[in-house]
Amino acid sequence: MAIINVNIVKPIYVCTFKRQIPKICVALGTTAAAANAIQYSFHTTKPCNQIVIRRSGNYKPPIWEFDYIQSLKIEHAGERYATRASELKMQVKMMLDEAVEPLDQLELIDNLQRLGISYHFENEIKQILSVINRKYSKIDQDSKINDLYATTLEFRLLRQHGFNVSEEIFDRFKNEKGEFKSSLCDDAKGLLQLYESSFLSIEGETTLEMATEFTSCMI
Repeated sequence: MAIINVNIVKPIYVCTFKRQIPKICVALGTTAAAANAIQYSFHTTKPCNQIVIRRSGNYKPPIWEFDYIQSLKIEHAGERYATRASELKMQVKMMLDEAVEPLDQLELIDNLQRLGISYHFENEIKQILSVINRKYSKIDQDSKINDLYATTLEFRLLRQHGFNVSEEIFDRFKNEKGEFKSSLCDDAKGLLQLYESSFLSIEGETTLEMATEFTSCMI
């Protein structure tokens, strides 16, 4: 008569988690036997009243209250500095007025935006971009200068300021297969501007999607 020793493994309770604190724990029990024995498995359920306690971060209250900030001494405050700031604004406005070439105007606007001070000259910038948009919208694309840097800089600034500019402006930089020309790889500044401009695309603009892939491989 064959004797089979059956060892019952202690059930392991596994909590089933959903969106809230688990309400039911499932105990998974298994049996192990000797050779030629049949292995059994069974499932049982057991209520689980587990409470999750989150440890505190012990964060200290912030010191940057309104009264404290107002009490700080500002070194560059006062009429003297306000007067100097007004003088510098007037100088920049003169620079915007004196810039005649569209590329010079666009580069100056781009520099002001990157410095984070373009909000001081919103009216002047809007006026310059309006003139550039009207001027270039009346000219056929074939007559434009094949300058990737100037074209992409113009496209990006106009779109950033809400002007309706078509992606077809980049068609002259494509070859017969409809792909961007490999010669553009030599224009580092133009590629960088094209890369930034490609993120201003709207749904369905395949040229700008191609521009993202093309410039991502090159930069």
